[in-house]
Amino acid sequence: DSAVPHSYKPGRLQLERALDKKTGTGLASLGHDIEWIQTYDAGAGGVCAIQVDSGDGRKLSAGADMRREGYAIGR
Repeated sequence: DSAVPHSYKPGRLQLERALDKKTGTGLASLGHDIEWIQTYDAGAGGVCAIQVDSGDGRKLSAGADMRREGYAIGR
């Protein structure tokens, strides 16, 4: 559950306008319901992730979505 209302569009694929139009056209030709949204739309979601190197487990890589107030910091 969330305190914030979220839109629910089952089957809809939202693509940011920065993507090549051919990408959207190709996906639509495969049957996807495409909706173009503005680039860096805050409604597109936000992701923060950490990847652990499977070799020795000591190397970490991280990234944070610029749409949110998240950071990727290492030491």
